[in-house]
Amino acid sequence: MEVKDVLKSVPLIQGLSEEELGKLATIAQRRSFSKDEVILAEDSRGGDIYIVEQGRVRVKIRIKADSPKKEVIQTLKEGEVFGELSFLDDSPRSATVEAADDVRVLVIEKEALKRLMEGDHHLGFMIMGTLARTVAKRLRDTNMLFRSTITW
Repeated sequence: MEVKDVLKSVPLIQGLSEEELGKLATIAQRRSFSKDEVILAEDSRGGDIYIVEQGRVRVKIRIKADSPKKEVIQTLKEGEVFGELSFLDDSPRSATVEAADDVRVLVIEKEALKRLMEGDHHLGFMIMGTLARTVAKRLRDTNMLFRSTITW
């Protein structure tokens, strides 16, 4: 399947024209990871955005800052995005993401995407709006999870 066709099915990309999809496809790179392989590590630097093309990934965090033990907080499937927080704020990665299966992802390099968004404002507006909604949903989900752990 062509990268452009994969991108059409990704919620992050909805609302883009065929021309904009084509531009985005030119900077997306396919990468494959074996089951249990770490794709990105908590506290590492980077700002690339990843889109799950095939398979599933586990998102894990250290529950206690001084503990090496990590807990799975979410499993992402085809069409879902990760890496967006570091793209937005240049901070270290907030979680470790590892392949739950043999997985293929599309990687969109941060600097290439920034250049593309600067040159095509509509594309930039659409992607940033979708990233904002993605982060807001994940924050709401985290708030609900936190709320469920509080006992009165």
